Amino acid sequence: MLRKADDYKISWPDGVDPDSGRTSHRPGKGSLSAPLSISGSALADKLRGWARAIAARTGMPVYQVLTKAAIEGIAASMPSNLSELQEVKGMGPVKIRKYGGEILDIVDGAR
Repeated sequence: MLRKADDYKISWPDGVDPDSGRTSHRPGKGSLSAPLSISGSALADKLRGWARAIAARTGMPVYQVLTKAAIEGIAASMPSNLSELQEVKGMGPVKIRKYGGEILDIVDGAR
């Protein structure tokens, strides 16, 4: 016996919009605990511009170069070496190998 779609009830987790395939933002989840300083905000702007340039050059989406969380994490922590950069959410070994040196140069220029 085949069942009809009406025979099933689907419950979605809080914050999931099944029509868009995206989750809604929940305040406090994944956001920084404190706003960026003026220098951190300027650094975040530089990182965004750099990520856009890399994305345009490679044909990748910007979020694959650096996510918003990674940009904010780098701007807030201002890492001075690759070990510190690795502690930033969204910065895994591949991104560090590909972009770590350039990112640290941008951070050093913002100090």
